[in-house]
Amino acid sequence: MSDKNQHPPSPLTKKHYRRLGLLVTLIMAGVIWLLLDLRPQISVNNGGAKPLSAVQFDLSHTHISFGEVAAFDSQTIYHLPLSNAAVVRFSLQFADGSSTLGRCGKLGDWALASRVSLDIDELGAVRCEVR
Repeated sequence: MSDKNQHPPSPLTKKHYRRLGLLVTLIMAGVIWLLLDLRPQISVNNGGAKPLSAVQFDLSHTHISFGEVAAFDSQTIYHLPLSNAAVVRFSLQFADGSSTLGRCGKLGDWALASRVSLDIDELGAVRCEVR
């Protein structure tokens, strides 16, 4: 046999390829986790006995509607970052016909990872905050 057809041994072994594969997988998982964690979100936590027939948020030029939120239930909506600062206003319509309007606070320009949380306690008190 001739030595011309033989290739030099590869500097990378199976062990190196496994480590490289693991590293690439971990980097991809970290990037996905970071992107998911940076998405702005709005959460409604109805800890009261009265169901909500409609929950709406106005963020300047953006309108977000939750629809119905059952008693003792919670829902979360993820939205795109806003290009302009926005005052967060909300409107709650209870199933019994009563309603509540309010204001949470202000979101900054391109607010990544922002959290708006609207909580209704068992007595029906509403608390809303922007983080």
